[in-house]
Amino acid sequence: MSRYPTKVATSFFVVVFISELFLIFYLYKITINLVIEEEYSRLLEYGANHRDVLVENYSPQTIRHIVLMEEEKDRDIIITDQTGEIIRSSENIKLLENNLPLVKDIKEEKDQMLITDWKTSPYIVSVHPYEVDESISGYVAMFLGTSSIHQMVKMVNTYFAIAGASSLIILLMMYIVSLKLLTRFAKREDVNE
Repeated sequence: MSRYPTKVATSFFVVVFISELFLIFYLYKITINLVIEEEYSRLLEYGANHRDVLVENYSPQTIRHIVLMEEEKDRDIIITDQTGEIIRSSENIKLLENNLPLVKDIKEEKDQMLITDWKTSPYIVSVHPYEVDESISGYVAMFLGTSSIHQMVKMVNTYFAIAGASSLIILLMMYIVSLKLLTRFAKREDVNE
């Protein structure tokens, strides 16, 4: 009997396996980037909303209310004046002390991410400049703990591992079925000749 069916089935298996590997890797990278970008966007949105409320209704009560809104969440906030001095902050400020010099030296003119290294940093940070009038301005700095990002990435890893294992099992089943079909076809051809 010819080795033709084995070669065809193996070639099919290798081509599909390599294509699937590249596709899963590509989809994985896109998914992780989308998850991270979503967290950046959400943090920027929360900070911009707090800044807008602060500009519209600047008062000690508004500042206190903004900080209280973040107390029960996995986010923290620092509100500074134009000199970089902290007006008010979350109670977890002790956890943020490593980033305080960074926050005090902000010179940004628009909303942006200040710290984006979610892999090694305990926080990602966004900054939002505000200006009520010429004498009242400063920054709203939003901190989001990266543990939630790590949990989401771990969940995505699990889903992709399950999808990869499932697709490999299906591919192996297809290999076995195609090998059997090609072998039968080859036997019929040998008998007919």
